[in-house]
Amino acid sequence: MSVPVRTCIVTKQRHNKFDMVRIVYFNDYVKVDPTFKEKGRGVYVLPDLTVFDEGILKHRIEQGLKLKRTLEQVEVLRLKQEFEEAVKLREQEALEEHQEKIEELRAEEENKPTNI
Repeated sequence: MSVPVRTCIVTKQRHNKFDMVRIVYFNDYVKVDPTFKEKGRGVYVLPDLTVFDEGILKHRIEQGLKLKRTLEQVEVLRLKQEFEEAVKLREQEALEEHQEKIEELRAEEENKPTNI
């Protein structure tokens, strides 16, 4: 099964869709989509606050979402908070996945027969 690849709207780097943060625009509302399933036009951003800030400063997120207006200060602050929460969630999920792999490897090592 192939992994879906998306391009970061800010850096133009291509990555696994699930390693990025999706921002979506629907019904004149912009928000972070942690489920990757929300309705609306979406853009993908690398999970890095400096990349997010660059996207806001250079209006890349607004352009990618095809907004016909600029984001208001309140929207930017809310969006930034949602973005930070999504990044923390991704980091936590990655840590849990890593710990599961370590536990699997330990279990395999314990179950290996020893040749004496």
